[in-house]
Amino acid sequence: LTFDLANVFGQNVSLNGAQVAFDGVTVKNTQIANGINVNAESFLSFTGSPSTVTNNGLVGINISGGSSVVAANLTVSNNAIQGQGSAEKGGIVVRGASTLTLQNTVFSNGQTVNAPVEITGNKGEGIRVEGGTLLSNAEGGTAYVHVASNENVGLGVNGGYADLEGHFKFENNNWLDSLRF
Repeated sequence: LTFDLANVFGQNVSLNGAQVAFDGVTVKNTQIANGINVNAESFLSFTGSPSTVTNNGLVGINISGGSSVVAANLTVSNNAIQGQGSAEKGGIVVRGASTLTLQNTVFSNGQTVNAPVEITGNKGEGIRVEGGTLLSNAEGGTAYVHVASNENVGLGVNGGYADLEGHFKFENNNWLDSLRF
């Protein structure tokens, strides 16, 4: 399933009080909008086939309002191409009381299989946590959560919490602010 929003100005995929699983979904080409908004205590998981969030005008995935996202088998790339300020830039942004869990495996057809996460080439941070929580479940399997070549730092944490364990690789991000990594 592909949501190509190039010709639908200002629209995006928004979850409000919803519980959704994406399996092989692409969200791309939003104009002056985030690719996916996960709001109002929603839950979004990426399972099964690889999903992609790419070429969106503002943040690739914006998580807020006490919502949760479990990311595996996901590429978030080249987002925030129209963003003007730090609030409009980034691959994935986790805001107040929300949670992002990064994992490197999924359960598919009765088996645990590798499910890499790629967060690359975004303007702003690859991942930005602003009062939210970033967790991981990336100890199993051999796939990596790979955060690379973002315009700003790979991970910025401001008033939030991050606990990353397992197969992570941060490289070639623009390390402008030595207080973040």
